[in-house]
Amino acid sequence: FPLNYYLHAQKSNKIHYKRNIIISFLMIIMTYMMCFQAYYQKETERMINKAIDNELRISYKDGGNTYDMAGTPVSRTLVQDLSQNNMIQNISPFFEWNVAHMTVNDSSFKETVVIQPYYKKMKTVKKNSNPVFSIDKQKINTDKIYISYSLYQKIKGHIHLTGTMQVLKNNEFEFVEIPFELSNADTVDKDIGNRYTKSTENIIYISQNLYQKIINQCIPDDSYQSNVYILKINSYKNTQAVTDFIKKHDQQIKVYNPVSSTILNQTTSFGFEMIYNFSKIIFILFILSCFIIGIFDVVIRRYQYALLLVNGFNKKQCLKLILKERVNYCLLSIVLAQVSVMSVFYLQYHTLASIIIERALSVLIIINLIILFVPCFTFSILMKINNEGNMLKTSEE
Repeated sequence: FPLNYYLHAQKSNKIHYKRNIIISFLMIIMTYMMCFQAYYQKETERMINKAIDNELRISYKDGGNTYDMAGTPVSRTLVQDLSQNNMIQNISPFFEWNVAHMTVNDSSFKETVVIQPYYKKMKTVKKNSNPVFSIDKQKINTDKIYISYSLYQKIKGHIHLTGTMQVLKNNEFEFVEIPFELSNADTVDKDIGNRYTKSTENIIYISQNLYQKIINQCIPDDSYQSNVYILKINSYKNTQAVTDFIKKHDQQIKVYNPVSSTILNQTTSFGFEMIYNFSKIIFILFILSCFIIGIFDVVIRRYQYALLLVNGFNKKQCLKLILKERVNYCLLSIVLAQVSVMSVFYLQYHTLASIIIERALSVLIIINLIILFVPCFTFSILMKINNEGNMLKTSEE
C-alpha cells in the first residue's frame, strides 16, 4: 500500500528529524531575541519614566516657568482640552501663596516665606514623626508636608510654625487671609531648589490635595485662574506631541520641560536601534531559511509524492498528508518554544511580563505559518510544471 511506504520513508528519514530539531532550537533563540528587544525597550522606558518627573509647565511667561499674580491666566478652553488628552495623566493649576506674620517657635520670623504645592514624593534630608497641619485651629488629615532646606536652616530646631497665608480669591487681587499652624514637617534635600518661582527659597510644600481643599474653601466659584499649570504626562516620549498640541491651540503660550526629552530620546534610541536591527536581521535570515528548507524538502521528496499519485492518490490527499505532518510539528514547536522562552526569561529576570508572552506567541505563529504553507505552495507549483510520471523518470535517472 503506497501510504505505508510513504509513512515508513518519513519515519526512517533521520535527516528530516535532525533538521526539525535544529529548526526548533534556532526558533527558540530567535524568539528569545525578539522578546528581549521588546522587553528591553519597555523596561528602559519604565525606568526613565520612574526616574524623571514627566512634568511640563505652561504659562505666558518665558519658559513657562514663572509665576506672578499679575500674569496672564491660562484659558479655561485650553485647560479643558488638555484634561481630555489621553497623553496627559493630570493637569493642575499652580498657585503660590505668601505667608504673612509668621512666627517660629513663638518668635517672629522676618523673612519672606511662600507656600507651594508639590506633585511627587519629595526626597528628604530630615524626617519628623506625627506632622500636624491646622487651619483656623482645625487639624486637617492630609498628605505629607515639607519645608525647604533653607527654611529649616533658618528656623534652627524644633519645627513649629504659625502664620497667615494670603490666598488670592480672583484676578482683581482680592485676598483672603487664613491662619495656619504647622508642626513636625519633613525637610527636603538641600539639592531640591525652587522649581516654579524665583521669589524665595523659604518654602512650605503642601500636597496637591490640600491645595485643592483650600482653593475650594476660599474660591468656591472658581473665579481665579492660575497663570501657570503643571502637566503630568504619561511618558517622556509624549513630550513633543503634547507640546505640539499646546502650540496648536495657542502659539503665544510657553512650555517648559525641566528634563530634555530630546537628549533622552537620543540616548535611548541608539540602544533600541542596535538591538532592533540585529533582531530584525536574524528574523529575516531565519524566515529565508524556513522558505529554502520548505522548498527543498518537497523537491527532495518528490519521488515519494509521485509514487502516491501513480498509485491512486490525488493532489488534495497529498496536500493533506503534507499539512498533517507540518501541523503536528508546528503545534509541538510552538508549545516547546513558548515554554522554553518563558522559562529562560523567568530564570533571568524573574518576570513573565505580558509583552514577552504576546511577542513570543506572535513571532512563533508567523514562523510556523511559513513552515506550514511553504511546502504546500511548493508542492502545488511543482505539480503544475511537472507530472508524476516525469518525476519518477527523473528520480530513476
